[in-house]
Amino acid sequence: MRTLLNILLDYDPGQLRIIAELWGLDPPRGDAREAATHLARAMLDPELLHEIVESLPQDAREALDELLQSGGRQPYADMARRHGPLREMGPARRDRAKPWRQPTSPLEPLWYRGLIARAFGETPTGPQEFLFIPRDILHLLAPPPPGQPQPPGKAASAPPIVQCAGAHLLEDAVTLLARLRSHGSAPLDQLRPFLFLPAAMPMLQTLLPEMGLLLPHKAVPDPERVKDFLNLSLERATLQLAEAWLQSNQWNDLAHTPGLRSPGEWPNDPRLGRQQVVSLLRRLPSDTWWDLGSFVQGIKEQNPAFQRPAGSFDTWYLQDASSGAFLRGMESWDQVEGAMLYFLIQGPLFWLGLVDLGYKQAHEQAIAFRLTPRFGRLVEAQGPAGGQQDGPAEAPFIVRPDGRITAPIPSSRPLRYQIARFTYWVGRDSRGFHFRLTPSSLQRGSQQGLSLDHIRRILQQAARRALPPRLESCLRRWREAGRLARLDRLTVLRVADAEILQAIQRDRAAGRLLLEILGPTSAIIRPADWERLANACARLGILLDPPEED
Repeated sequence: MRTLLNILLDYDPGQLRIIAELWGLDPPRGDAREAATHLARAMLDPELLHEIVESLPQDAREALDELLQSGGRQPYADMARRHGPLREMGPARRDRAKPWRQPTSPLEPLWYRGLIARAFGETPTGPQEFLFIPRDILHLLAPPPPGQPQPPGKAASAPPIVQCAGAHLLEDAVTLLARLRSHGSAPLDQLRPFLFLPAAMPMLQTLLPEMGLLLPHKAVPDPERVKDFLNLSLERATLQLAEAWLQSNQWNDLAHTPGLRSPGEWPNDPRLGRQQVVSLLRRLPSDTWWDLGSFVQGIKEQNPAFQRPAGSFDTWYLQDASSGAFLRGMESWDQVEGAMLYFLIQGPLFWLGLVDLGYKQAHEQAIAFRLTPRFGRLVEAQGPAGGQQDGPAEAPFIVRPDGRITAPIPSSRPLRYQIARFTYWVGRDSRGFHFRLTPSSLQRGSQQGLSLDHIRRILQQAARRALPPRLESCLRRWREAGRLARLDRLTVLRVADAEILQAIQRDRAAGRLLLEILGPTSAIIRPADWERLANACARLGILLDPPEED
């Protein structure tokens, strides 16, 4: 920060006369340097300085104390938003209007007494305008006793419906890694039956490569890194996901906020915004329900520019996703910053197990939230470092004689990952994840380097007992003879009488689509061939309905 003399040297003679008048000093005389030097010397008299500070209007004194508490400097946009702006005037208009005699904001009495100044300073995100107290004046003023920062919003009573955070995102991470390892791709529509949090899948797909769990430039798990991750304790693994989100530059919470879109690149710093929110959340008491709406409103009042380093609300070109209207200015805060805060609480922070959510009614927006112990461990870096399981006791897998396998929740994540490599994925329900051994799945496992003995050992370890004899027999016969039977999905063509079927058989285009004749009036075709058969039959004067859907 600059000294008082350096600042006064930049002022015109009229500004120096105003400062001298408000300090009760004689008008400065001499050339610009001489006038500024004499005025600075008088203003730095400790007794006079404290007299001027004590005579300030109450609201101006509070603004000065706020600057003193923050080390003598704050972004001008933040101070102007809280206390009102400094009116921009040239010397001629200023001398006519005399704004120092009727100030319109608490900052103007400070400005016209020379107690504050404005200047641009460099920040990690670019230049920003600051309001500051001259360095030598700052040294003469003792900062007021630090006050405890007030948390945004207010506490709430216990909500009627509570949704407690868990480790569901970790389970989904195992599912995604297993799918990529066993099938090489993971389309969301195929994964959805196995996911707890489908809406979190784009975030997972961003974080896993950043965590080094996928090979560079490939959607393929890194075997060693994945092994280490799966062997972590439940709490340590979940905290790793949360730490990856907190530090991520690739995942942009604002870009995934419902209702927003950007016509070009997103203008925000993703990491800055979420870290500012986490810092504000740290002020909240632990294990206390907090009103979500008042939390958002509190940030709007206390720190509205939490994700805008320059403090300007007119430089981002974002649009309303439904109407296309541009969202600029402080009047769009609720649609941009407010919407992002609602999304952060009910989305990433809940997915990562950092907050519990409370609802007035099911299937509505949350009305309250509560920080979990995991949030405290994340921000204090006190998460457990060991590899032992520290969550609920893991249950054994259920391996049935017919080849069906159930992985209860919770169960061993490394074993579920391995079993997913050589089984057919059936689905998930309240009992757990369901798989089935099939010839094709066993063949897929074999192609990944898993021998039948290895598969047998994995199943025995998962079940914690010997395999059922009937299943042992099935595995042995598969190893000896491969696939012994299969199911095909086919479509049956039925006609009114035998002559119609004979006519279809005789037609060159239609006849070759019949795979097998079942009887005088029925035949089998492939489901994909029904439209070609319908076209061919139409040329014979026969119309066909499409096959009935399942």
